[in-house]
Amino acid sequence: MTFKGWPEAAIDFFAGLEVDNSKAYWTAHRSIYDECVKAPFEELTATIEKEFGPLRVFRPNRDIRFSKDKTPYNTSAAAVTESQGCTAYYVKITATGLYAGSR
Repeated sequence: MTFKGWPEAAIDFFAGLEVDNSKAYWTAHRSIYDECVKAPFEELTATIEKEFGPLRVFRPNRDIRFSKDKTPYNTSAAAVTESQGCTAYYVKITATGLYAGSR
């Protein structure tokens, strides 16, 4: 596996999920999530794991127990890793693009 980034289909997936945040949409587009969102996170983990540690990808389902907003899915995918003491690295993809940071 070689990390090549996220394809445009990942951004399109989240744009569609923002419009229709339902189980029907998720089920119909699950293969796009697996191939275009989840797989690149796994490839990125394999690429950076030795230097920065593994990425922990957040789950796509939202915790809606105490929320007024009952939409079932996050409209982004994100992952975090911690290494070198307290340094954390973060990457997130949404319908509007890619975000990365550290602290």
